[in-house]
Amino acid sequence: MERASVHSLPFELHTMIIKHRPEELGWIEDDFRSPSLFPNNVANVWDVWRAVLAHIPECWPRVVFDVAKDPAPFLDAFAWSKGLVGLEVAKYNNSKFSEVHDDEEAQRVSAILDALLPHIPREAPHLEALTLECILDNVGLTKIPPSIWPCHQHSSFPRLRKLSLTAFWFLFLVNNADTDLGWLAELEPSLDPCLFISCFAFPEHGRSFLEAFMQCLSVMESWQNINLVNLSLAFEFNSSVASPEYSYVLFSETELRFRNVSRSFLSHFDFLVGNHKAASGINHLTFERCELPTTLKFFPTSNDLKLSNYIHIGDCKAGIRDTLDRYGEAYDDDLQWLGTPKGYCIRDGAVAYEEMPLWDLMQT
Repeated sequence: MERASVHSLPFELHTMIIKHRPEELGWIEDDFRSPSLFPNNVANVWDVWRAVLAHIPECWPRVVFDVAKDPAPFLDAFAWSKGLVGLEVAKYNNSKFSEVHDDEEAQRVSAILDALLPHIPREAPHLEALTLECILDNVGLTKIPPSIWPCHQHSSFPRLRKLSLTAFWFLFLVNNADTDLGWLAELEPSLDPCLFISCFAFPEHGRSFLEAFMQCLSVMESWQNINLVNLSLAFEFNSSVASPEYSYVLFSETELRFRNVSRSFLSHFDFLVGNHKAASGINHLTFERCELPTTLKFFPTSNDLKLSNYIHIGDCKAGIRDTLDRYGEAYDDDLQWLGTPKGYCIRDGAVAYEEMPLWDLMQT
């Protein structure tokens, strides 16, 4: 009698075996690159199992591509998912730099996008939030396929209230546009939308340096609520040797919020706008989890100033005092709060006791 082999099992039995698994597998946060995660571990072993998984939509809440390998076997995975509702698409490169050339990686990314785009409706009348994320180490990378931004063929989103871009995405969309702002300029969101720009360390030179970012930001007239989050400089800024060619002006009704941005970023930002006589146009400012530089020229010009969570003011006590004196809301209790330790915070990767160095304000 011939011995039974897994290859001789009927398709239905393979399906039963694969479906018989713990219900709460879930995805381990930040571990989606692991080749041992289901269903990729099974689908990579045998094309028959991959064909079985293609008929089990609940197995595909996330589609993961390692562009170090040919993505062709999984390009149809977007159709395997259950109606594409809540589908996550992740792409990463698990190879060393020498193994996969930039052009080859770009071709594979383009193939993945070409497979995904037919499943994305261009018109999204009910879309309320759109997020485009990209964490890129090589900021000099410019050879990105034209189809890299999936929404460029449609610009009307009447219910869009939140657009979230990494700073790289923001600069890339502008720098590769046919018009001044391209798709961003043509975008038709809802009234009073919020723009979030995040996660970038600006280099000193190149297409992605801070001056280019400020130039783009200064013409974003339709976005009056701008949030700058987790931004920093990849170099040490020295205002004594810097010489800006131009001072950038933000629109008078702009509500500008800084959250968890570096002190050097704020210094350079202030240097680029603070010397201009129209810098007073920044009427609404919010700083959250920021370390403010000693002097901020655009800081006292705001008519609406908010400081929240462990703000480290540095040595700008006089500037803070002069500013708070102009606001009726700045009572003794507020000043007491500014001078009182508020607990613990994370600074430079370590836990530190946070004190607000403004106690002497209450002594005057």
